[in-house]
Amino acid sequence: MNLNVPSGSLNDYTRRPDCFRKAAASIQSHCAELDMNESERVNVAISMTLCEVATATHYTVPLECIPFMSRSQLQHLTSDVIRLQGDCVDALSRSAQFWSSYSGYLRETPQLCFAFRRWNDIDVARDIYKNVTMDQTDFLQHIIAREKIAELSMTSLESRLDDLNEVVSHIRTASKNINSSVSHWESWFNTNFDHTLGSFREAVSILQEEQEQRSLRLLEQTSTSLQDLNHHHADELRALTHLMKSSLLQHVDKMLIEFKVQSQASVDITDRVQYQWASLSNGLNSMNQSQSVVKLSAIGSEVAHTLESSIRQVKLLNQAQVEASLSVNALAATISNLTMTTHEEMKKVVNVSAVLVQENAHMFTDFYTLSWFFLGLLRLLESIIHVDLESLGYLVHIPLSSAFCLFGLVFRATFSGFLTFGFFCLQKCLTRYRKTSKPPSVKPTILKLRPLKHQSSSAHSSLDLDPRLHRQVLSRISRIPERLYRPMQ
Repeated sequence: MNLNVPSGSLNDYTRRPDCFRKAAASIQSHCAELDMNESERVNVAISMTLCEVATATHYTVPLECIPFMSRSQLQHLTSDVIRLQGDCVDALSRSAQFWSSYSGYLRETPQLCFAFRRWNDIDVARDIYKNVTMDQTDFLQHIIAREKIAELSMTSLESRLDDLNEVVSHIRTASKNINSSVSHWESWFNTNFDHTLGSFREAVSILQEEQEQRSLRLLEQTSTSLQDLNHHHADELRALTHLMKSSLLQHVDKMLIEFKVQSQASVDITDRVQYQWASLSNGLNSMNQSQSVVKLSAIGSEVAHTLESSIRQVKLLNQAQVEASLSVNALAATISNLTMTTHEEMKKVVNVSAVLVQENAHMFTDFYTLSWFFLGLLRLLESIIHVDLESLGYLVHIPLSSAFCLFGLVFRATFSGFLTFGFFCLQKCLTRYRKTSKPPSVKPTILKLRPLKHQSSSAHSSLDLDPRLHRQVLSRISRIPERLYRPMQ
């Protein structure tokens, strides 16, 4: 079998009508199966023979081969298709011309498939060579571009190195100039420092004298204001003492009036009892019957009991009067103690004010020390910047700087006052919190009065049962502090 098929044979088949083109395309798509599947080769040969018969005008396609005109119906090789192939081949064998065409196409089918494979391999080899060539070209272009970039980097690096060398040379010259300037400035500073220090000391001494004078004036003003405050507070205490005396006298007068009314009521009760007793004695003289005597004796015993209770109430009223007088004496002693304590507290306030004045004087001294520091800074600026001190000294004497100093003093005093007030408020809050967190068990305390020498113990024991003295059991409500009301407890 000759495998060297000319290269133009495939092109001859592909240039024929569409029937041969379709048959050649089917051969190309099934080349891998043609040598192994005989039925497929027969099917292709029949198709190409029918294509050749279709070009003739005096021949018709055998009836057995009509199903092979449309290959879409014979894609799958089944038993019916194989039977139809045999019938078609038998029909073609009846004509010598049809048979020669069929046998020629059947022989050329493997050669055509070989030609397809060869050209396919050549195309694949060409594609591989093309791809390798393009990859090598891209690689060479990349190498060339990288080499150009490296050359540019080297040139830029060389230029930067040259610039760096120039900068280093400039830095060396600048360092030499700086060293010379520093040595010159050091000598100049040493010569002018003594002069600046002397002027600074003179200014400090002047400011210190002025500060001492201001502190003395401030102390005098503070002492006068404190004395005025002390006199004013003493006058207020005297007025308060007179008011308390008048209120106490009014209260005692009310109590005495009530006591007088109650005494008069007891006298009236005594007179009434005496009158009933006289009437009772008259009735006893006039009565003779035993039953009336018994009744009158019972009435007499009741009247006697009533009389004893009235006498006991009179004694209790006398006892209450004595206790009221004792309470008035104790209140007067308490007022005197309150006055003495107030004077002591005022003395303490004066002492604390003196201490605060001294502390404020120290604070003012520190503040003006800071001002001396600023003045020294101005002197130093004069020696360094070559500016006359008189051109900068006006900053200290302008009204705005004095206003700032005064505002600083007022702010410090106000802040100190707020801190003191906050401390006292905090102390009061803590005291109230302790009282409210642990409330003491309040028990009604009955005032125990000392019995008089001429009174019996039974009258003293009946004092606790008197309903008119229950108001003494209530707790004391007053604006006077407890430690001043009972100083001896």
